[in-house]
Amino acid sequence: MSKRCYYDRETGKQSMRRYELTFITRGELAQNQINEQAETVLKNLEKSGGKLIDRYDWGLLNLAYPIKRHKKGFYTTLLFDGAQNTVREVESKLRLSDAILRFLSVCVPSTQDSIRLKEKNNASSQE
Repeated sequence: MSKRCYYDRETGKQSMRRYELTFITRGELAQNQINEQAETVLKNLEKSGGKLIDRYDWGLLNLAYPIKRHKKGFYTTLLFDGAQNTVREVESKLRLSDAILRFLSVCVPSTQDSIRLKEKNNASSQE
């Protein structure tokens, strides 16, 4: 059973939910520019009331198909707690950025979140 990303009916307020945001930055940017973009997204997230849980940089990957004439992109995933308004505000800022090719944010059920973190910890301990 997955969590739903809506208002808490008991309190009448938006509750903090766990979200995963993955975005693709243009591949031809330098590493420092990519880091600046990620830091800008993090600042917008914190300004909107979100709390970062984890950040994972996938690196520079070939795209399955060209996006805005780009064949490579730098993938970054953020796991954070926030309200629906937080997600809306961060997405609106991402839409305005020329460096971001695509993004996707989803509400993550708590069971998937704990599995993902366990897998990441196992992978890092094996290295």
